[in-house]
Amino acid sequence: MKAIPIWIKTALALALLALLAGGASIFRAAGRHWRQHAENELMAIARLKADQISKWRLERLADASVLMDSPFLHEGIAHWMADPKDELLDNILARFAGLSKHYGYRDVLFVDPEGKPLVSLGGSDSAFHEELLPTLADALRSRAPRL
Repeated sequence: MKAIPIWIKTALALALLALLAGGASIFRAAGRHWRQHAENELMAIARLKADQISKWRLERLADASVLMDSPFLHEGIAHWMADPKDELLDNILARFAGLSKHYGYRDVLFVDPEGKPLVSLGGSDSAFHEELLPTLADALRSRAPRL
C-alpha cells in the first residue's frame, strides 16, 4: 500500500474544513431565518390577541352604557328604592338574569356609592373589594362606566 501524499491529505483537510464552515454558515442563516419567522408569527398573534382584548373591553363598556341609558332600569330601581316591594325586585332581578344569560355574566349587581350591593342576582351582600372603590368613585363622579 502506498502512502497518501501530503498534498492530498492537505487538500482533503481543507475541503473538509470548507464543508464544515459552509455547513455552519448555512445552519446559522437557517436558524436566523426560522427565529425571525417565529418572532413574526408571535408578534402577529400578540397583535391579534391585543385587538381581541381591546374589542372585548369596548363591548363590556358598551354593555354598561346601554344599562346606564335604560330608562326602564332607572325607573324600576327608583321605584324599588322608594317602595321596596318584592314584585319590583323580581322585575329588576329578571332584567339582571337576562344580562347574565345573554352576556355570560356570573353576577349582576346594583350597588350603593360605598360599594355595598343593594340588589345582586347572585345574592351577594358583601361590599366590593376595597381596591375597586376608587374605580366605583370615578364611575360615579364621571357618570360613565369603568372597568
